[in-house]
This record gives sequence, structure tokens and C-alpha cells, in this order.
Amino acid sequence: MTVTIENDTPYSKAIVHAVHAHDGQYRHYSKQQYVHHVIRVAEHITKHYDHRDDYQDLRVIALLHDVLEDTWMTEEDLHNHYDDTIADGVVALTHDKSLPSDERHEKYKQQLIEGPESARIVKLADIHDNTHDVMPDEERYQSYLEDSKALLKPLEVDDETYKGQKERMLKIIDSRKT
Repeated sequence: MTVTIENDTPYSKAIVHAVHAHDGQYRHYSKQQYVHHVIRVAEHITKHYDHRDDYQDLRVIALLHDVLEDTWMTEEDLHNHYDDTIADGVVALTHDKSLPSDERHEKYKQQLIEGPESARIVKLADIHDNTHDVMPDEERYQSYLEDSKALLKPLEVDDETYKGQKERMLKIIDSRKT
């Protein structure tokens, strides 16, 4: 499915793409439409990172961070509608589902470590939203917390807000582990 949007900002295009791409998707553990998650991640970026020169790109990447992994959108679609900075940020936030789980997670961590700074910032906002969401399956939630902590620890960004947010997120994760 192709969505064509002309004469618009990258952010408004990303809203339309996210809504269409995630149409009919719901969070695994709630009845909430999935698009609410990506909007909250973008709102987190809006709240904390407006001091950065790449602020607008961060918001677009946040809205699109799951489209390659969970929808019909392709890398080609991203490159057709957005510049390389945005497309590369989204690609860095995408797990390679063709790999076995252990390899997939290690490759993903390396993508984030070596990839654009924007991907690490959006990933932190994504973990923030997921951690504050309600997961009724306690075992799954605890596993998510462990995986998130292991992923976050090596991620660095030369930005004081990021450093403070990361430190707070690691403390929240530790406080919620049983």
C-alpha cells in the first residue's frame, strides 16, 4: 500500500504514514491502538529534546520507529518520502527478524551503538514509553526490563538531557525489577 502526501512537512507526513501503517494494530497486552505508542514516543522527544538541532528529525524518526519492523512499509518507501537522516535513523531502530533471536538482539544492539545518535535517543524514548505501559504478564515485563537495561547500558549520546534521561530510566528499571 502506498500513501502519497504532497506539500507537507516531514512531521505531518510521518503522522499520516504512522496512522496508515499501524492501522488495525493493537498493543499485545491492551486494547489500545498501536499508533498511540509511536505518538507518545514522539511526544517524549518533543518534551525533552527541543534544544537539539536535529529535533524535528527526532520527532519524525519517533513516529516511524516501528514501521519497518511491524508494517507494510519498506526501506524504499522511507527513502522515497524522507531524507537519508530520517530513513537511516528508522533503519537503525529495526530488528532483523530473519536472524535467530540471540543474533538478532546482538545485531540490534550493535546497530544502535554504531548507528546515528538519533536512533539511540528515540530508543530511550521508546523504552520509556514501554516501561510505563501496563503489562499484565509479570514474567514478560521482567524480561523486558532486563533486556532494556542490557540494551541501554552501552548506548551513549553527547547530550546532557539524554544522559539524565538514561540514568533515570535505568533507576526506574531497577526499581521495578522483582
